[in-house]
Amino acid sequence: MNTGHKGNASSGARLSRFLPLTLLVALMAAVFALGGQKYLTLGTVGLHYEELMHLIAGHRLIALLGYVIVYVAVVALSLPGALALTDVKPSTPLGKPETVESRKDKAQGVVMVGFRGASLSSPDRYALELIDEASSDLGSRFFIRIRDPGWAYYVGASQMQGLVPGLFAFYLGTDPQKIESVKTAFLDEIHKLATEGLTPQEVARAKEKLIGQQEIANQSNDAFGYHCALDELYGLGFNYYKQLERDVNAVTLEDTKKVAAKYFRDQPYVLATVQPPEGSAAAKSKYQGTAVSSPPAKTPQEK
Repeated sequence: MNTGHKGNASSGARLSRFLPLTLLVALMAAVFALGGQKYLTLGTVGLHYEELMHLIAGHRLIALLGYVIVYVAVVALSLPGALALTDVKPSTPLGKPETVESRKDKAQGVVMVGFRGASLSSPDRYALELIDEASSDLGSRFFIRIRDPGWAYYVGASQMQGLVPGLFAFYLGTDPQKIESVKTAFLDEIHKLATEGLTPQEVARAKEKLIGQQEIANQSNDAFGYHCALDELYGLGFNYYKQLERDVNAVTLEDTKKVAAKYFRDQPYVLATVQPPEGSAAAKSKYQGTAVSSPPAKTPQEK
């Protein structure tokens, strides 16, 4: 019996299992050694989107195999997909509040107050999402204070989260004649939110809506697949959606108060105003809404 031959054969079989991984690691090392990582970014993909779509349309099988190879490489090397394929860097924080004004040929005036927000991996993420939701519905403090009296056509909040800190903004649309008085009331409400946080009723309503909206969105196959793919790309995992209800319900009233103060009370902001050109018909039109008294001016940074 030739046991030596069998032993060598089994050893060779075991080594052959690692050959694909060895080649994959060698390929990745070569790419990084030659500076190829500069081209493996979402920015580069965006610049060459049309060329890539044309190339994929003509070589679907090769494109599919290429995707599989990249995916296997990311998983095998335990690399977060987004970090391996992007080169995003945090923006430089503002040193003080900034004001931006623009004149456009529009009938409405728009006011937006933007703060530096959180990243997807921030522990403040869901507290901010609750503040966003609570500031945007028809029963929000902004709606009651500013929209109901007829000062604004719409009012709410919005945010963008990514691999780096994004944007959290409060916005409204109003008659150009009321820009200054509405701006005063708007900043005052943001200041109150930054100082007092949300109420228990606001938190409970925001949690219910946030979880319910996600459940409804997951009923659509394309929306569900889209969010799972993004979560995987961001390095969160394709099944990250399963944590939503738990993470949202874990946010306490005190959490929302601390996060509101952290992001809106002591941080600089950009106050952007867009309104019609001076002398235009829209700028001269009379406001038809209900007049209410203006509160003293306060900024979100005042304590």
